[in-house]
Amino acid sequence: MTRNQSISRIAKVRGAITPILREFGVKRTSVFGSVMRGDFSRRSDIDILVDLPEGSTLLDLMRLEIEMKGKIRQKVDVVTFDSLHPLLKHTILDEQVLIFP
Repeated sequence: MTRNQSISRIAKVRGAITPILREFGVKRTSVFGSVMRGDFSRRSDIDILVDLPEGSTLLDLMRLEIEMKGKIRQKVDVVTFDSLHPLLKHTILDEQVLIFP
């Protein structure tokens, strides 16, 4: 996937999931992973990093992921800023691109 294709894909994802993010009260959202590195394919999932409001539960996170998956019709992997593994956190935060707000 070229850089222009990545930018186009990210824009489509952003447009599709923004109403869902608002509904769930998400504070900020970024994409990272293969879509940012340029090695995204049809088999890839879209890695999405979210900052959920206080009091959110694992069930809220699962519902958010299911709704996003249904809207963009592709596998998504949703993780929270708080749950990032320390060994991966620096890399993920360096390559992330903010898509919401």
